[in-house]
Amino acid sequence: MATLRHFPRGFACSSGKKLAIFEHSEANGVTKKEIELQDPVDNKPKDEDAIEKKAPSKNEEHVLATSVSPSGRYLAVCDIVKQLHLYDAEAEWTRLSTRELPRRCTSVTFTQDELHVLVADKTGDVYQYKVIDEDGDSKSEEENKGAQLMLGHLSMLLDVVLTKDDQYIVTCDRDEKIRVSHYPNAYNIHTFCLGHKGYVSSLVYIKENNLLISGGGEGEIMVWTLNGEKCTETMCANESQKSSQDHGDFGVKTLAYDQQNSVLAAICYRCSRVYVYKLEYSESGVSLTKSVTITTDEEPWDICFDNEYQLWVLQPRADNCVRVYQWSDDDNMLKMLDSEKSSRASCVQRTINSSWDFFKESVGVSAHLPEGLRKVKVDNMKDYLEKKQERVSGIKRKPEQSEPTESTEKFQKQS
Repeated sequence: MATLRHFPRGFACSSGKKLAIFEHSEANGVTKKEIELQDPVDNKPKDEDAIEKKAPSKNEEHVLATSVSPSGRYLAVCDIVKQLHLYDAEAEWTRLSTRELPRRCTSVTFTQDELHVLVADKTGDVYQYKVIDEDGDSKSEEENKGAQLMLGHLSMLLDVVLTKDDQYIVTCDRDEKIRVSHYPNAYNIHTFCLGHKGYVSSLVYIKENNLLISGGGEGEIMVWTLNGEKCTETMCANESQKSSQDHGDFGVKTLAYDQQNSVLAAICYRCSRVYVYKLEYSESGVSLTKSVTITTDEEPWDICFDNEYQLWVLQPRADNCVRVYQWSDDDNMLKMLDSEKSSRASCVQRTINSSWDFFKESVGVSAHLPEGLRKVKVDNMKDYLEKKQERVSGIKRKPEQSEPTESTEKFQKQS
């Protein structure tokens, strides 16, 4: 799956095992720089026959999570071979370090002071790494040296965010929980936000009002205070829209928030739509009002807002890879940007749309619900009741054909 992250001068995109930096300047217009991720260094002896039997597949060569630091200077990239890559925009996107991770990453983010990067993984842990060491040089840490374990869940983590001034770290997991912990003393839990009926896949923090927005596997979006109180909730789609989705999966994939206009955008798994809401404040409380539903050509890969409060939608479409929408106060909704205009956004959009060779590597890679998020319910009550009825009636259960009886075992021993 391809990703799209905004920084002040443009966008950082990932596809396959490559990065593409699209930058805009008045002097040079839009420039594109491609970066290939460094392969892991493994000095252990390998079995050549085993390597030959298991050739790397397309699904084994892609980025799992990316994040841009608050100022836009640093870019963090976590790949499927358990590596954390850090890049510096001020040094023309030079790679600062590549570090080994203990587990595959699910989400990555920076602290507000940009001194540390936090990595959440599929086993439920969050590790902290320094961006720059005390001597001013970037650290290249093989064997996970220097990583600090911050907190742990008993379930797979799916997203992590930090609040203003790095006061709290908020994590969400597969088991419907949102946990608000103090930072950096994350062992001190502030509260839990409980209310989702499915996995919690995406978090958005609203700095101005100190609120938290979450999206879950049941298709619900909820707004919380940092004390764990639910302000409001809404369902992304009605029942008719949900029933029209393939295989019945309809969970929130990604949330994006525009701080300027209080606009929230959401995309879901197996859904070719972008749901747009207006977050409104009143004396009675907070409410989410649906503004518009944008229909896309394919299920979107990713969404994000830029610093001009425009929504960018990345999708697997060769002739229309990225769409741009701008908020209209007159119509109280998002409208598609005219790509023919010579604005900065239009120039970047045309350059991204002409880079399909870069994005096509992600077609069909983790496009739908990742394995392990949807819980499988095990009904063992039926088997229990059958056994109980047999005990009550005195009927002995016939042994399975695959299980030898006692007499059969004696015969085999004698022979």
